[in-house]
Amino acid sequence: MEGPHNALLVRLLLALPGASALSASYSELRRRRQDPTAPPDATADLLWRLLAWGFGVGVGAPIAATLVLGLLPAWMINVVAAAMIGGVLTAFISAFVLGWHQGGRR
Repeated sequence: MEGPHNALLVRLLLALPGASALSASYSELRRRRQDPTAPPDATADLLWRLLAWGFGVGVGAPIAATLVLGLLPAWMINVVAAAMIGGVLTAFISAFVLGWHQGGRR
């Protein structure tokens, strides 16, 4: 199996365990939020907050920059790009650590 589909298949095979662990972590978070007697997990809560903020900044920074693109000086585009990169990296790292955190409990 040669060609561009091979790389896509490898990426999908690598992404499936991470998506599974993230889904299990989210199910655990929902269960803890709905059950007042469940023990708190401060690490998972912090990581979920970081994931949400990273996603928000990673998606919101380019949208905000696009809306005011004509009003921004050229150097400000670099600041927006840095914020976007930081947000995306924060989201990826927190998703990885959430999967690792959840995988250790199985």
